[in-house]
Amino acid sequence: MAVKKLSKGIAILFLLISNLIFFVVPLFLIFVGIWKWSACPGDEILPIWMIFVGALIIIDRLIFWKRVINETRFEKTVPHPGMISLERVLTWEKDRMESTSRKIWYLMAKLKILFFVAAFLGACWSYAFISKSKSREQCDPLIYISIFAFSVFSMTAALVSYLSSSYLHCTAPGTKLDQLAVAALEAVF
Repeated sequence: MAVKKLSKGIAILFLLISNLIFFVVPLFLIFVGIWKWSACPGDEILPIWMIFVGALIIIDRLIFWKRVINETRFEKTVPHPGMISLERVLTWEKDRMESTSRKIWYLMAKLKILFFVAAFLGACWSYAFISKSKSREQCDPLIYISIFAFSVFSMTAALVSYLSSSYLHCTAPGTKLDQLAVAALEAVF
């Protein structure tokens, strides 16, 4: 489904709001990790985890925007061919994806895996304080509750994203067959 053209003002507003949302969380993690550096003698890794994950999110967002800028430049330079032929559209899509270096794609994939592992570890480490297997006096609640909530939310979002991507990947052959059927009918009639 294509996104309709946005006015420049709406586009700028969208970019500002989305960047604020995507940078507030990592800055919060980094700030709390530094501020509460010595507030968790029960598990000194938690503030370090907060700083690491915050930096990881910022790096991921910077790479994401680099990819979006590359693809936008490509689309301005090489306009979409329209529905002249399915082969041209597929070639254009392939070229658009290749406009961003494969290194960036691989780096993004590795960052996502590292981020998921970090979220899993963060949930496990912080759960020890929530479940009271470690004394709550040994760590500031702002640290372990923030880490646990963020980790559970991140893993849930990753799972939903993975399942929806898998669904789309599995249904893509049917979509291509539908497009072929429509193209065949258009050619006949």
